[in-house]
Amino acid sequence: MKKMVMAVMPRVEAEHVVDALVDAGHPVTYAESRGGMLRQSQWTLYIATETQELEAILGIIRECCNVKIKIDIGNTEDDSGLNAEPVTADVGWAIVFIWNLEGFEKY
Repeated sequence: MKKMVMAVMPRVEAEHVVDALVDAGHPVTYAESRGGMLRQSQWTLYIATETQELEAILGIIRECCNVKIKIDIGNTEDDSGLNAEPVTADVGWAIVFIWNLEGFEKY
């Protein structure tokens, strides 16, 4: 069975995802979209694929859209009078929709 993957993510992550998908041999089409409370710019990616390629595509999206960063707020003291420790945060996101396709054709 064939699948359609539609993934919505911030432009910065999307550029990395598109590059990684193309490098891995997966064709991808994208369009700029806006939405959410702040009307921020995102890209919507469209990937038509065979079922056996689905996990590889989702893996690329996961890897490119889930980045851990370490934030070092310096030698300041918090309200308790103790030095604040660096914080690790997850940044990046993607919303992924997957549905079955009756078929698709390449010309």
